[in-house]
Amino acid sequence: EPKHYDCLTKGMFDYVPIPLTEDILAKCGFEKRTSLDETHYSDNKSLPILLNSNGDYILCDIDIRVVVKYVHELQNLYKALVGVELDVRF
Repeated sequence: EPKHYDCLTKGMFDYVPIPLTEDILAKCGFEKRTSLDETHYSDNKSLPILLNSNGDYILCDIDIRVVVKYVHELQNLYKALVGVELDVRF
């Protein structure tokens, strides 16, 4: 017989994070910019995301650089750093 807390945790491990891609960044309002030595994405909040040579997206603020692999990570960091929800349109 199931335990009383099974209804709260059922399916918790069935969620799969959505990998961050160039297409998703574009749908979030980030524009791709390429210079001679780097590719980065920016939005109108001046929050750049660099694409390094390993294919990692790195969110940059004045004092931090954070590798962002999944959409939910970008949403959480964006909210914390900019103060507004990131508009994600799938």
